[in-house]
Amino acid sequence: MQNRKKALFLAFLANMTLLCVAQVKYGNNPTVINPNSLLELESTNQGLLLPRLALTQTTSPSPLSVNVQGMTVFNTATVNDVIPGLYYNDGTKWVNVSANLPTNQFWNLTGNTGTMAGTNYLGTNDNTDLVFKVNGSVSGWINNALFNTSLGYNSLSFTTTGNNNCSIGTFSLNGNTTGDQNTAIGAEAMQFNMQGYLNTATGASALQYNIFGGLNTACGVQSMLSNFSGNSNTAMGYISLNANADGNNNTAVGANALGANKHGGNNTGLGYQALQTNTTGSGNVAVGYNAASTLTSGDNNIVIGNNSQPSTATAANEVTLGNATNNVYRMYAASWTVASDRNLKHDIKELPVGLDFVMALRPVEFVYNNANNETKSMGFIAQDVQEDMKGSNMDQAYGLVNKLDEKNLGLNTGELIPILTKAIQEQQKIIEEQNKRIERLEQLILKKN
Repeated sequence: MQNRKKALFLAFLANMTLLCVAQVKYGNNPTVINPNSLLELESTNQGLLLPRLALTQTTSPSPLSVNVQGMTVFNTATVNDVIPGLYYNDGTKWVNVSANLPTNQFWNLTGNTGTMAGTNYLGTNDNTDLVFKVNGSVSGWINNALFNTSLGYNSLSFTTTGNNNCSIGTFSLNGNTTGDQNTAIGAEAMQFNMQGYLNTATGASALQYNIFGGLNTACGVQSMLSNFSGNSNTAMGYISLNANADGNNNTAVGANALGANKHGGNNTGLGYQALQTNTTGSGNVAVGYNAASTLTSGDNNIVIGNNSQPSTATAANEVTLGNATNNVYRMYAASWTVASDRNLKHDIKELPVGLDFVMALRPVEFVYNNANNETKSMGFIAQDVQEDMKGSNMDQAYGLVNKLDEKNLGLNTGELIPILTKAIQEQQKIIEEQNKRIERLEQLILKKN
């Protein structure tokens, strides 16, 4: 009996010895143990939970009694120089694991110190694009293969083959696919461009809806906003050329200059709201504040001056200088040449009026309402000349009296010269006939004597 007890005791001691040197594994597959591990944990749905305690500061072992090298805990307190996170003890103090990564090996969320320009950088060491994202969307892209550069949320994010593009601003050049050498700076600048090329857009929504147009320059908020396929346009100023769809070769400088133009081409508007309401007119030139702002569809007009306007909204081939407040026009020139070649004219006929028309004219003196002083002028009243024309059966096809603007009439005094010439010729004929008659009468008198 005594021997049996001894045997059982020895067996117990042997088992305890084996347990003291054996490997231990907890979790899944407890019989399969890594031979190099003393303690192995394996699980697909559970983790290791470290002791959670509240440290007081890195230089104090508290709540431990002493510093123990290798001790690892999760701190839950925010006090003095400790914050929630994983800490280990190096034997003298607590060390924050996440705050003590290798120096200058990573970019910290709060910035790095001890960096050196050219040595430390954010980028790649291989031929791979550098891409930034916000909320999963491309917000910065430096592309080496196509030489494209973008910065801004959803900026230049769909380009497939377009190259040498540069975009800065939210949604700038967002829809570009094959367009080349475009520069877009500003939120939504050239947002929907697909194939447009060699465009420059500066300002929020500049050239926003351009799809195919090329060689355009738009500078200003919403300048050339609606351009679809127009080419070689230049717009500088807030909402300049804003409505242009397919007009070509237009130049607009000034806020809202050529703002309503849709299809007109070869127009030049210089000044605030110059050619503002033009939609389809082409070949117009307007220079000055609000110049030709009432023109809607006329072609080949030149309008120069502050608030200078054409005769009508659809006027064509007119030249207008100044406005109703201008009363003196000065020019240092030896002569004034008017086109008069026979090749430039058709339906040439003898003038139907002359002396009778001139005799009905009413020359007057007057003072212009906008005169700087009471200096008198000489001339005719347009309405009087109209009455004279009616009396001479001259229809409105003649350009003698015209609309100066929507309220006032103008008189083309140059048109009076041919009439005056005809009147002089008729009068000279009368004089010559009278001279002949006088001569005959003188001869008869001399014979009688």
